[in-house]
Amino acid sequence: MSRWFPEGGLAAVARGQLRVRLAPDAVELVRLSPGLRPGIVHAVRRAVAGGGSAAAGQPWRGALEAVAEALRIEPLLGGAPALVAVSDHWVRWLLVPFSASLTLDAELQSYARMEFEAVHGERARGWTVCLSAPRPGGATPACALDASLPEALREVLHGAGAQLVSLSPGFALAFHRHRKRIGPGPAALALLEPGRCTLGVFQEGAWQAIAAPRLPGDPVAALAAELLAVLARGAVASPGTLHVAFASGRRALPAEVAGWKVEALTEPAVPFTALPADGAGGAIPGPVPS
Repeated sequence: MSRWFPEGGLAAVARGQLRVRLAPDAVELVRLSPGLRPGIVHAVRRAVAGGGSAAAGQPWRGALEAVAEALRIEPLLGGAPALVAVSDHWVRWLLVPFSASLTLDAELQSYARMEFEAVHGERARGWTVCLSAPRPGGATPACALDASLPEALREVLHGAGAQLVSLSPGFALAFHRHRKRIGPGPAALALLEPGRCTLGVFQEGAWQAIAAPRLPGDPVAALAAELLAVLARGAVASPGTLHVAFASGRRALPAEVAGWKVEALTEPAVPFTALPADGAGGAIPGPVPS
């Protein structure tokens, strides 16, 4: 499977880790102690100047500047392998339909890139594309990110003696953290963050839809609209369980949304702990466990 950054491994766990979350409004940096059960040594949250509006064409630039400043004035954060979660505000998602004629990773990669360009136009040519492990007969999740973001992030971390070993979208990490909760019937997983919702829908453990609508107002209304659209397309037979994770903070939710039973998920104290200890957990969601 193609991954953005598969290197790292148990050496990163042995040395301790720096975990970073990049979002339009704020960045979070957490230095963890060594070992398979790490504790928090030092944690910093910094607001992003201008709410992430800096640099036309590079809306993530303000977040990287906030990370650089935090690393400059907080020496306890530097010198560790860095695992980074990036807001889905800066990630694009789609499902690559199954095709028996596409058997090689390079073929799937090329097809996914063509799909992104068909949807998003010429700007998609400057994106780096990553796919999940394909599932026979099923659609494959794919995501795309501005290719200049990882390179700029490497430079920022290098200046503090840190090495980028993993870069993953927030929704991918939420999926890996909660995937065992997704049952065989109709199910959905949503990651809520300020201004954005990323939603995956499943039937019999297979991906049926993925969407990432903006949230100009009530997230419940946006979720209801997406779930009703999924039902209207016949992607699932009936409403099921909607599992909701939160990128930051937590809010009250109704018991049901568009007929789907809502389950609010509990997040761990240590940031995105679901990333496997070998550092090769994949940048995007894989198959649901059978």
